[in-house]
Amino acid sequence: MKNILLFGTGDGAKKYLLKNGANLRIIAAFDNDIKKHGTFFEDIKIYSPKEINNFDFDEIVIVSQWAKDIYEQLINELKIDKDKIYIPVKKEIKEANRPFEDDKTRELARRIITHISKSAIENNIPIMVDFGTLLGIVRDKDVIKWDDDVDFSITEEALNIDFSLWLKDIMTEMDSTINFKIRTKIIENKNVSYILELEDNLNEIRFRNFTTSISLRHNIGKYSKHLPSGGMWYAPKIHFDKYEIMDWLGQKIYTPYNYKEYLTFLYGDWKTPKKDITMADYANLGNVEYSDFMNLGIGYEEIK
Repeated sequence: MKNILLFGTGDGAKKYLLKNGANLRIIAAFDNDIKKHGTFFEDIKIYSPKEINNFDFDEIVIVSQWAKDIYEQLINELKIDKDKIYIPVKKEIKEANRPFEDDKTRELARRIITHISKSAIENNIPIMVDFGTLLGIVRDKDVIKWDDDVDFSITEEALNIDFSLWLKDIMTEMDSTINFKIRTKIIENKNVSYILELEDNLNEIRFRNFTTSISLRHNIGKYSKHLPSGGMWYAPKIHFDKYEIMDWLGQKIYTPYNYKEYLTFLYGDWKTPKKDITMADYANLGNVEYSDFMNLGIGYEEIK
């Protein structure tokens, strides 16, 4: 059995241990948060990364949303052999949730995308498909089967209505047999994300659960900052300062401006399908400090 060092001591690391811990020999844990140094995580002592080279180990497993930065830190600052660094894919951390492998659920996702887009076009509200939803529509002309949610973005500058009320109204119009619960994330007294959850009013299992998110972006300087993540996801401002309109499944939908360049900025090689991705697979991630990220609000509040 290999001697493993664990880098990261958050919720993802806990899930990774629950799923894989019985088959691992974890000899130490590491974290960039100095407040954790000398404390314990799941009975494993946490050390400063500067102490990594004091250990005799076979592999470092990075379980953190800052995986890309940590990878660079290990190679460039601590001179760790890259062949001894491992970043688990999502399914190794938690059970893979792939609702769109179910045909009826995938069709429901298409309906939600086209319905929100139709209402947005009619009301001149530039709600743009984003992230994996945009990627699937552009590359595959469809919802990606192994995606797990539907993503939209809108710039806060374009939001000049009571958005939660508008969202509740349009989703009620879509399908009376589905109850759409809306939750919102609040940071500094500002709603920065809206999450749609599904509940079948017919008490039948007609589809798998998934969420639809509409996230606010703030255009500042040269960049558009994804507010729910504190700017961990960002892009050149031009992609969200303007928009394009695309025809998809007979419906016009908003997309970021010059969306192919945006996908390249986000994913790098976006044309090659990749079923399992890690945080390190994103081409560009913003430098969000741990302490700042932890201050981004806790959880979501339901909108009644």
